[in-house]
Amino acid sequence: FWKKLFSRNNFTEILPDEILLGFFKLLPVRDLCNVCLVSTRWNSIGSEPSLWRPFQLEIVINNVQKAKDILQCSRFSKLFLNYNFAQEETHIDTKTILQSNITRLNMKWVDMRFVMKNTVLLVDRMESLTMTSCRIEQGQAEEIFKMLNEGTSLKEICIINPIINCEGEMVGLSKVSPKVLGKGLSKIRVVKLHKVDLTAEQIKCLGMNIEMERLTQVLEISGQSRGQYR
Repeated sequence: FWKKLFSRNNFTEILPDEILLGFFKLLPVRDLCNVCLVSTRWNSIGSEPSLWRPFQLEIVINNVQKAKDILQCSRFSKLFLNYNFAQEETHIDTKTILQSNITRLNMKWVDMRFVMKNTVLLVDRMESLTMTSCRIEQGQAEEIFKMLNEGTSLKEICIINPIINCEGEMVGLSKVSPKVLGKGLSKIRVVKLHKVDLTAEQIKCLGMNIEMERLTQVLEISGQSRGQYR
């Protein structure tokens, strides 16, 4: 009886789903993909969203041609897009991402003037958005904060060193309306800014819309002095 019960073919079958789920949580992403191929039951357990939450898809210049295929993997909700090659016809755009299950998007060196023209659609759909050293039109930046004013599903936004050219000058977020910026960011749970060139008026508006504890965190991250606000 015991030999039959703990035989190679039956041992995992007697384990409850909760125990197998606990084992699966210890696996790296490659092994987790493999166990989903073992059986229908394992695939069902392995499809639990909490298993995939720590992992993210990554699209870089070497695999961007397969971007649409990569994004068809519905188990992933995080995407790191490191794509520093600007071209008008690209293999990934706003529509491609919106058709996936991605809700947490991290972009670095992305030329959003070409790759992500409809940025406001991402702001309305994502739960978390990070933009690091991304090229963006001044109009796009203004549209983002106008959308935040209207209310979105976005809970976390991180903007680092935005590359915004206005009349030949790198201006960061300094040209965004202070009132629009302040009210827009006040509706986001987590705000992280760094090297965004905020003006004194913008910081003042942030202070009028964000409680002091949160404002201190934002200003310290952005490299702005609290004395500038005062």
